[in-house]
Amino acid sequence: CSAFVLRVRAPRSCSARHRPPAQGAVEMRPSRADIKYHCWVPSSGLSSPAVTVISQFQLSNATQASFVTNNRLAWAAAQRYRYCELGVRPDQLRQSWAWARIPLLLATLRCSDYVVHLDADAFVMRPEWGVESYLRQMQERRASLLVTRDYLDLKRSPINFGVHIARATDWTLRFFSEIYNMCACDSAKLLNWPAEQVPLTAVVCRRCACDSAK
Repeated sequence: CSAFVLRVRAPRSCSARHRPPAQGAVEMRPSRADIKYHCWVPSSGLSSPAVTVISQFQLSNATQASFVTNNRLAWAAAQRYRYCELGVRPDQLRQSWAWARIPLLLATLRCSDYVVHLDADAFVMRPEWGVESYLRQMQERRASLLVTRDYLDLKRSPINFGVHIARATDWTLRFFSEIYNMCACDSAKLLNWPAEQVPLTAVVCRRCACDSAK
């Protein structure tokens, strides 16, 4: 992550449906400007495999913001993880801050083997514990994404995307690019959908149904 800028390209034209970008390509839409993010790398060097922890938030209370940042930094230092933080929404049309995690995720996947996302209200209570056991499970199952089950309403929202682990694969890049671009040309959906979890759940369920049909 030598370039600390999110470059989000605007589409040349908009249609009702968008095809996912070509394999390995990342195209985010729409765009207003390059968005800077900040990363910290442990002085002792990165873990192997390389793990990056990311969070996106904008807190008016400086004490709260500092607490969130320091919580991640303590864990990253203990586990030799990189930590990257985004404090500006890449797309002002997307009212929910949850959308911002996708451009940050796609940017940091380029320099990581795995990316661990933490919502601003998720905290690491035991910094001496890492995520290596989960990474081994993902490797054994050849999984590109690890998420948690939502305990509130399994029918409406079967997964909780607040904390998840993404593996740097072509599938991951295509998947999250598709999620981000689903509503890019429909301002009503950008305003009404509170977060990216709705289209994400829809795509996951559609793909699972297709896999089951096979």
